[in-house]
Amino acid sequence: MSNYTILLAPICAIMIGDFWFVHRQRVSIPEMYRPRGIYRYRYGINWRALVALIVSISPNMPGFIHSINASIPIGGAVYIFSFAWLFGFFSCLLVYMVLSHLWPPRRTFVPGTIYDDREPNTASLDHPEDEKSVEKDSTTTHRVVSV
Repeated sequence: MSNYTILLAPICAIMIGDFWFVHRQRVSIPEMYRPRGIYRYRYGINWRALVALIVSISPNMPGFIHSINASIPIGGAVYIFSFAWLFGFFSCLLVYMVLSHLWPPRRTFVPGTIYDDREPNTASLDHPEDEKSVEKDSTTTHRVVSV
């Protein structure tokens, strides 16, 4: 079961780091579902996430191989694999945060959380005082709520 942690921990770190620290909880929900939306990145791959994933998985691979075939000697790498979840999570989070700080994905930044593409109806809002601004462009209207 611990073999899954070498992949799951870095994936969790990328998701948490991207939402909470890089985008600071400001995302466009409709753009997440568009095949050619702002979160597509180049060729559909976020290179920052891919580099962080490779960096955090590589030190755990000898332990993963040893868990499949114990006759393969790997030396001290088995100790890193024994805490693969913690190592994978924090190493991936650190690498992803550094790469996102040095080369920020500016195209994906939005001023606030965008919930829908429909015309905002202030009468149907549960908390109209939370609505800070409404941005309009030539094609759609977005309701932006600042947190």
